[in-house]
Amino acid sequence: MTTHRLAVVGLNFGIHALKELSPGGKAVSFFQLAAVCDLNETLAKRYGEEYHVPWTSSLDELLADDSIQAIGLFTGPFGRAALVDKITAAGKHIMTTKPFDTDPESAFILHTARARGRIVLMNSPQPIETREDLQIIGQWINQFSLGEPIAVHSETWASYREKADGTWADDPSKCPVAPLFRLSIYALNDLVALFGRVNSVNVMTARRFTERPTPDNASAVLRFENGMLASLFASFCIDDTEPYQDTMALHFERGTIYRNGMRGIRGLDSPSRETVLDLIFTENGQRRVLQHKTTTSIGDYPWELLHRGISSGNSSGMPDPECVAEALRVIDALKRAEATGISESVVRPDR
Repeated sequence: MTTHRLAVVGLNFGIHALKELSPGGKAVSFFQLAAVCDLNETLAKRYGEEYHVPWTSSLDELLADDSIQAIGLFTGPFGRAALVDKITAAGKHIMTTKPFDTDPESAFILHTARARGRIVLMNSPQPIETREDLQIIGQWINQFSLGEPIAVHSETWASYREKADGTWADDPSKCPVAPLFRLSIYALNDLVALFGRVNSVNVMTARRFTERPTPDNASAVLRFENGMLASLFASFCIDDTEPYQDTMALHFERGTIYRNGMRGIRGLDSPSRETVLDLIFTENGQRRVLQHKTTTSIGDYPWELLHRGISSGNSSGMPDPECVAEALRVIDALKRAEATGISESVVRPDR
């Protein structure tokens, strides 16, 4: 297989991509690391020398290099859509990360990228057809006649003891409701893909250990247009050896689907990051249990899909801009609810 040349831009978070592009990493079969870039020259030089590739602080320098087919864009979310516009205008394809941007309507730059024949993929959201766990959830809802969605409870956590460092994660305007924006965005993107629009939100936050000006605990309640209620909890304060599990319980009229529920108690190996789905439902008044495992890890970068798209010129697999925008509109409503302390409606422009 011919590998494509990819440069990584934004090295604070981009270090994760560098590891995937290293021997044994998930991306190394598809992409060759061509260069690294960061506005911080010290950081760029450090990783350039560590990974034995050219380094630069100039994105323009990378865009002028015709040997580079793709950019791994791992800058902070504020203003990222403008960089996507610039990169695709220069003829490069993109792998980027969540959250896409802080401006919901900026997501529609993805239409422009597609019109240019350029592919932009990200780890979240991804289309349902590229996510095995979401496909299975949709199949179970129909196959076992689970009925109307009633409620969802989602939680994810990690153990951070962060200090203020002047980055976007310190700024409530760029990192609203921080634990939800940084961790629960995966779950939010998934719920929007499965259940559609959200009408209104409430949120509470707390600062327990963080030395940033942004909170480290957050809990929100969302009311979807279909009447379903969803609670999202995210924390940077919990160390139980099971971080980032994105545990979710999806309750329906006639059953419940669990994603990654009670992994440790069930003796599952958390570091494997394997996604596990369980279904409990009733049939003819009898309780039945269906269990299923998948090897799809929530938040994986679709490197193979990007490679295939660049090789074939087929841009299928790009996320729907409306789904990207809808989750960010919910984040915007949560930001307002955090400030006002009351329920806030999700605002959508007239189209």
